[in-house]
Amino acid sequence: FVLADSPFSHTLFLDLDCEVRAPVDELLGWSAHGLVLGRDRHPMRAYRKLFRRDHFFNSGVVATARSNPVVGLWCEATLRLYRELRGDQEILNLVLLEHELPVVALPEHYHQLRLDGDHPDARIMHWTGPAGKDMIRHQMRTDG
Repeated sequence: FVLADSPFSHTLFLDLDCEVRAPVDELLGWSAHGLVLGRDRHPMRAYRKLFRRDHFFNSGVVATARSNPVVGLWCEATLRLYRELRGDQEILNLVLLEHELPVVALPEHYHQLRLDGDHPDARIMHWTGPAGKDMIRHQMRTDG
């Protein structure tokens, strides 16, 4: 819903548990070609059977153009499915699959999920889950 309310022609959304380590301004340019997302190689077990492996994306880093229809479809599906599916990420993946919408998949390690390990080439390190939040707290205590 934040993306739908953006007044800008191109918008980048990041989860709060994302650490930006290098410039990511090219994401906005890439959004002219489709929704920009990183792959999620660790979908929750309950949802793995719902999506093909090559169609499961993480919703923690999203770049989009205002003209992209996926944001409106995602909002509509969220209002309809929020009681049935775990969260926005699962709903987004279902929308992408049902409507066969174009996705610009981020290069490997660009958006690195914690479960894939910390990678030196990661521009965005996504500290997911309770262990990730512990890492963020640790960094805040030691970097201060």
